[in-house]
Amino acid sequence: MHFIAQEYVSGQNLREYIARHGAVSVGLAVNVLRQVAAALHRAGPQGIVHRDIKPENIMLAPTGEVKVADFGLARITQDQDGTDATQIGITMGTPLYMSPEQVEGQAVDPRSDLYSLGVTAYHMLAGRPPFEGDTALSIAVQHLKKDPQRLEDARKDLPSALCRIVHNLLAKSLEARCQSARDLLQELRNLEGEEFESYWPDDLEHWDTPELLALTSARVEATQQLDGLMRGRSDQLKAQSLRRQLLIGLVISAFLVGILWGWYQKPDFLLKVDSLSSTQVVPKETVKEQFWFASLMSNQEPLKEEALRSVRKYFSPQESKNNERYARLADQKLADLYLEQGRLAEANKLYKTLADLPASEQQLRVFGLVGQANIHQRRQEGLQAADKLTEVRVIYDDLILSLRREVQQRMNPELRKEFTDLLPKEGSNDGPGAVRDDFGPRPRGPSRDGRAGPSRDSRPPGRLDR
Repeated sequence: MHFIAQEYVSGQNLREYIARHGAVSVGLAVNVLRQVAAALHRAGPQGIVHRDIKPENIMLAPTGEVKVADFGLARITQDQDGTDATQIGITMGTPLYMSPEQVEGQAVDPRSDLYSLGVTAYHMLAGRPPFEGDTALSIAVQHLKKDPQRLEDARKDLPSALCRIVHNLLAKSLEARCQSARDLLQELRNLEGEEFESYWPDDLEHWDTPELLALTSARVEATQQLDGLMRGRSDQLKAQSLRRQLLIGLVISAFLVGILWGWYQKPDFLLKVDSLSSTQVVPKETVKEQFWFASLMSNQEPLKEEALRSVRKYFSPQESKNNERYARLADQKLADLYLEQGRLAEANKLYKTLADLPASEQQLRVFGLVGQANIHQRRQEGLQAADKLTEVRVIYDDLILSLRREVQQRMNPELRKEFTDLLPKEGSNDGPGAVRDDFGPRPRGPSRDGRAGPSRDSRPPGRLDR
């Protein structure tokens, strides 16, 4: 009997995350890409091809670790007996994410997984797959014949270097595509910018050292052994048939005896756990790990609130600026949780704290104001909600493009409509004292603190969409 024992990973898969939050941030996308590429790098040199890389098979653990799941289609590419690795029944992955060579039923190698990872990356960053259609066949044909829309056109705030990497993964020709997961890791490592460096996991710094390869050699060997078992000859299966039937009879007999024994013994429920272990959140090694543990936990998880509070509990904001930053981020997540649960007073208290932060904390300030506006709208306090929207409008034009989108996504539908009515309409004439940008004219009048707002010409060189 063949079986696969797999690790249980609590948390959510990438598809669930995208469905809940839409297109992901640049930092999170690069983080996921790096960790999946590291997993493929470890499997690739052994000739193991996953064959079904897709968002559903990328697990986001509460610790912030990304894991590649479901090696059910994985095969060894170097067949010692000459059999075709693309046997009927396991040729195809999932149509939305399969490579051109999978579509044509050709032999695959690790570069096929890189194509599927490119499709997944496109889905993460654009909020939708590069190819869509009514049938699996129509999607498969697009993988062979059609070039995807440029990521830069689908989402203006994406760095060109990252878009270039993703489109290289989507090359239809094997020779034009990124040749190995190791090469992909190096390209990702070379990305420049604060949003990239902050998401580079510490444990990937030495991904090609002998120690790391030794750490994963057992799993690689297990996969190879399983592949060998799956290739057993039919005559061997027939020889084992009689023994299997005898074993089945013994198992059934033992099962019946076990039922009778269990009826009288009545053991404790197997999933019963100690009450302390199920109601406590233990401290992590770093504040960053503590925050990601809490933020990646589902809002339906009973420990979600305690996990978010644990960031402040175990890492005092007074001890360092880094602790303070993550504590504020946890406060924002906690306020969102309270709002979702209808605990408006508690949510409003946290949102007010965020809204009162200094101008340097621009993102948290605007999230706090939007949260307050949502609460006022729920309470049918129209004037107060309008006041908060006005405060958001004052600083809105100075936000980067991706943050503007998130601000609107956070608003209740009614508020979003009211807010967009405050924005200049596309094609309107620029009035006196206004500066045109992607969202229409920007007033040069006084800002919230009474100072004149900046014009585009006065911005520092290289600063875009701010």
